[in-house]
Amino acid sequence: MSFWLPLLLSLFATAFCIARLVVEVRAKRWWWASAAAVSAFAILATPMPVVTHTVKIDLPSN
Repeated sequence: MSFWLPLLLSLFATAFCIARLVVEVRAKRWWWASAAAVSAFAILATPMPVVTHTVKIDLPSN
């Protein structure tokens, strides 16, 4: 799996949560605004998958 796909999806979801946060704050719905803020923070705090490769080195035995 590519590194960019989860990154872009999480950034899109975070942007959506922040947009909802702004809408809810302007409408003075504080509980929904706090839920959007917590969701945005949780998405940003989630660790991204790290792509690793295994390297095998054969050393001489003498």
